[in-house]
Amino acid sequence: MSDAFVILLVSLTTGGLGLLLGIMVGRRTTSAASGSPETGPVPPVAVARNDALPALAAGIVHEVAQPLSAARVSIEGLHYLRQLGRQPTPEQVARTLDRVGMSLVAMTQILDHLRSLAGVGSRSLLPVRIEEVVANLIADRANWLRFSDVEMRLEVAGSLPVRADPSGLRLVLANLARNAAEAVNDLPAERHWVRFVVGPGHVLTIEDPGPGIPPALAARLFEPFISSRGEARGVGLSLAKAAVERMDGTLAFAPRPGGGTIFTVQLKPAEAQP
Repeated sequence: MSDAFVILLVSLTTGGLGLLLGIMVGRRTTSAASGSPETGPVPPVAVARNDALPALAAGIVHEVAQPLSAARVSIEGLHYLRQLGRQPTPEQVARTLDRVGMSLVAMTQILDHLRSLAGVGSRSLLPVRIEEVVANLIADRANWLRFSDVEMRLEVAGSLPVRADPSGLRLVLANLARNAAEAVNDLPAERHWVRFVVGPGHVLTIEDPGPGIPPALAARLFEPFISSRGEARGVGLSLAKAAVERMDGTLAFAPRPGGGTIFTVQLKPAEAQP
């Protein structure tokens, strides 16, 4: 019998400082994990596919790149003013510092969340209102979404607090919304929208009118390195599913009537106990 495991490995170095965080995604069989009497247990890394490492690295880089890019653009804006011989006003400096600060917080949350998924540290589930997470996410879209013409809509049909990791839930929703925005980006302007619906029963749906999930990929969509766009970064959905399950919830998807996709996040009520 085989068991799925998630171990992610990310090495971020600046100068002589290194941050090591676990992650490699693969599958391990009982026989492979146990090894042989002569060789002993086989390390998980030895079981992982070497050709998966570039895709894994691309996926993690993609998650961090959005807030990092937003911070860089903010700083470059001040630098451009200096090049024009103009001194930025105190208000411009304050806005830039705020944006850079939010970007650094976002990057820290990503790393903290990946550390949590790797089993490092304790799990912290708190009462959270999904609509507040979504509203803040939409307001802060410049830090995680590069398609400025895609409209983000929020509808609240029912709302009760859920048990969730606030940072982890934000990252999950940002990932789903970014995928949805990418799905509609090349479509006519009237289809440039993504809709969040907070419904009764502690459910959130993320809906887009894009081309939908190809049937050939539907059964494997949450597997690592699977991407409907043919890119070597298909780890976001597998991480999102692992994150939701770590919050004792479920993540599923279905075709949208009329075309597109609907992802559904189901979480436990805040009063529920683990």
